[in-house]
Amino acid sequence: MPASHHRLSILSASEIDDLYGLPRFAGADRDLFFQLSNPEVAAVASIRTVSVAAHLILQLGYFKAKRQFFAYEREETAEDLGHILNQHFPSTGFRAQTGGICPFRVPLRIPRINDRNAGCFVGRSIA
Repeated sequence: MPASHHRLSILSASEIDDLYGLPRFAGADRDLFFQLSNPEVAAVASIRTVSVAAHLILQLGYFKAKRQFFAYEREETAEDLGHILNQHFPSTGFRAQTGGICPFRVPLRIPRINDRNAGCFVGRSIA
């Protein structure tokens, strides 16, 4: 018996993806999870670029859904970013591109949280 068969498999690959993978939203779910509270609106308003603000809203929505932060590829989040651009930044002229590709690139690093109460690193650094 190969060494890989010595491990107990409790969850299937699809169950692991359901727990730890990116959230998959339908239309009404996107509206719910990407809706911003007043403090979140203030945080987004303090950001200078639409790209960073859109990625902040994306991470906030994913955190609301799964209680974790994610490192992701642009293609994986194109529909969600398109929804965020259309909902929160309609006057900027940015729109979801045809084919589901968003014009923004993914930030190179997920920042560390510098709060003493949140001393752990969330997400993973992409260097």
